[in-house]
Amino acid sequence: MGQSKALINYHGIPQWLYGLRQLKELCADCRISIQSDQQKQSLLESIPSESLHHFSPEFLVDLMELGTHGPATAFYSMAQFLGNSAYEFVVVLGVDYPAITSTDLIPIVEHALNTEKISAFRNPEDGGMEPLIACYPKQSLLDYASFHRGNPHASPRKFFQSLQPALFDPVNPLTIQSVDTPEALQAVQLHIQNHSVR
Repeated sequence: MGQSKALINYHGIPQWLYGLRQLKELCADCRISIQSDQQKQSLLESIPSESLHHFSPEFLVDLMELGTHGPATAFYSMAQFLGNSAYEFVVVLGVDYPAITSTDLIPIVEHALNTEKISAFRNPEDGGMEPLIACYPKQSLLDYASFHRGNPHASPRKFFQSLQPALFDPVNPLTIQSVDTPEALQAVQLHIQNHSVR
């Protein structure tokens, strides 16, 4: 659509910062998954300099040892970061879901914590999981990293679905609408406007 989805402004701030704010309401520690240090610079330049005095985001740069494979590389990099950490769960929120709020994420987070299973939203179009709006037990990501080493081109979604995640239907499908077309953009902007999503 001509601009990085991370930099689109739906809420008065760049989308990556909006997503981070939603996660900070639920998580003790948040990291922004990025492909390169160059992307990090682009994200930092998108927020007013005075905000940086009160805000120091943490970034997780993709590991390129197996090549670049989009979200698969990001999940692999997350797992490598988690390997020696004390974190037991990870909430993943893709940058292209501008209508979602922290309140929308609560059911999947609570379910994952209570069952120690992957919990995610169900895609209303195909019935499968939305891997970029999900809560993952640490072990599922470590298992994915092992799988990815031998199958770097394989879909992370198919792998995670094979683990039988708990799937939740969103109250409003627009909440988990990925903005990939001008029509989707218009629908989501109208939803945000009508529901005062902040």
